Amino acid sequence: MDIIPCYVIVLCLLSLAKVMLKLYAFWKASKSYALGGNPQLIAGYMEKLQQGDHSDRRPQGSARYAYAPSIPPLIVMGEDKQKIEETPHGYSIEQGNSSLVTIDMVWRMASSGHYVLLASHPWLKDLCLSFALFKFLTRRFAKTHLAECGSAKAFSFVLDVLLNNGSADRVFSVIADGVSFVHDSYYSSMPTSYFGRLLPILNMALSLSIITWCLAGGASILHRYSHSRHQIYCSPEPDAESCTFPHGHWSHGHVRLEFGNIFFFNTVPTLTLFGAVVIAEAWEIVSYLCSNWVKMTMLCNYMTHESWQQSPCVQTLLGFLMTLRRIKYCRRSWSDRMGQRSLLLGAHEQQPMPPFFCLSYPKMQYAKVTPQVTAAIADTLRSSNGTLSKGRTAVLHKSRIGSHLLWACEGRGTSDVILTWHVATGILELEPRHGGAAASSTSSGRSAVDKRAVATHLSRYCAYLVADVPELLPDDRAWSRKLYKTLSRDITRALAGEPAEHDDTVAARLAARSEHEVVKGGVRLGRQLMELIPDEEARWALLESFWCEILLYAAPSDNLKAHKKAIAHVTELLTLVWALLTHAGIVTRPN
Repeated sequence: MDIIPCYVIVLCLLSLAKVMLKLYAFWKASKSYALGGNPQLIAGYMEKLQQGDHSDRRPQGSARYAYAPSIPPLIVMGEDKQKIEETPHGYSIEQGNSSLVTIDMVWRMASSGHYVLLASHPWLKDLCLSFALFKFLTRRFAKTHLAECGSAKAFSFVLDVLLNNGSADRVFSVIADGVSFVHDSYYSSMPTSYFGRLLPILNMALSLSIITWCLAGGASILHRYSHSRHQIYCSPEPDAESCTFPHGHWSHGHVRLEFGNIFFFNTVPTLTLFGAVVIAEAWEIVSYLCSNWVKMTMLCNYMTHESWQQSPCVQTLLGFLMTLRRIKYCRRSWSDRMGQRSLLLGAHEQQPMPPFFCLSYPKMQYAKVTPQVTAAIADTLRSSNGTLSKGRTAVLHKSRIGSHLLWACEGRGTSDVILTWHVATGILELEPRHGGAAASSTSSGRSAVDKRAVATHLSRYCAYLVADVPELLPDDRAWSRKLYKTLSRDITRALAGEPAEHDDTVAARLAARSEHEVVKGGVRLGRQLMELIPDEEARWALLESFWCEILLYAAPSDNLKAHKKAIAHVTELLTLVWALLTHAGIVTRPN
């Protein structure tokens, strides 16, 4: 048998074995309480927790752990090894053992200082919290009962554990890691391929076998065909009459014809195929070793096995494993960026174009989600006390003349309110170019600059949501997208051409030439903000508070398909806010 078919047959058998192993792992994981039945189990567990029954939180034989009273015993791992009972709202843990790992246990072990792994890698506490919150989100996607919906305990948990314990960047980092676990759970084979104890070993052994066979096959092919040049040789009978051989060579009285190039047409494609297989299998092994899934598995085994805690070799190996950061293309799905669209800046800076091009709105850009943005959102949620408002609270609390601006918080939907305030924010953003407001900005200090940046970035992000991902907003998707396009055409037409002497400002040109009521409302609001709030820092503080509040108001949604789609591609900032509100027990907006 030829050497190439031999290696190909072996590789096909190994690949088939790996496919069968993945199918078996998927079937086993779907029947397990750790993955397939986990939403129902966590739903029943949280139902019991909300009722104040914490009797099953302390594993047997773990009396040495003292539980922090402010940290609820949220499950991290090990629930599939407990005694399970069925309840009306799913499954629940009837009796726990030492293999159950909860958040309060992690916090206690980390604060004790006796556990080397947790002491040398304090970020593992947040990773455990992200894994526990990931299990909360799976209940939402599985449409199971949410016992903490509207609960003051849930909001207090977010306040005490997340918002009041570190920076806002940490809060969104924890939420983003939890969402990345959701992404892997729904769109990656990693959780199922490496489920249990034996399956990871078999899966990596098959990958290493495939890599070994590919390398051995490639070396054998190079050795065998390194001196061969042609694919086909033939020796036809000579033409006795003419005795001409235009494409042949004389060799002892006969002609030898050579065709093809065996290196370029046989060896190179085969080696390329083997190389692609090696890269794919090696990538799978590396991505697994660098993933947060294996870190969580090893960490929980470390916390539940005293022999691991006392072994220096195990601690050294686990310490090295924890230092392996997630490689670029295996990182969480959130890119720390948010889309940006501006109706006024795009139309104001564009040159006059033919009517056909005016039908399309300006090109979308991206901006980094800065710590100032996350801090403003966290502060607004903290001060809301769990009550969402459509901007009314921000208007009334941030200004003594807020009652004059309440009309701008009312509209047919959320999208028209967003676009009204977006136009007003854009007008205020352009006004400094025509006056002495720039000096006012510097005299107001750094805080005014930060508030202006947060307000403008969130304003453009909300406009991006209306234009590009309106399915994440409360209003009808088609209506929101059509409204944005209509306003874009109206503003582009109003700002086209040279300004007259009496309307040299953007606000004046829009007031004189625009026809849409939302644009006119934005112009009116912008003028009111400039007239009623002369202090620039107070004005931008009001806008910053409003945009954070309207973002929180728009986040709760039952459109799980839209958030799933966003998680599958690039997670939106609004999806992270939606997840944060879910953990706080806020799943609906007020009527």
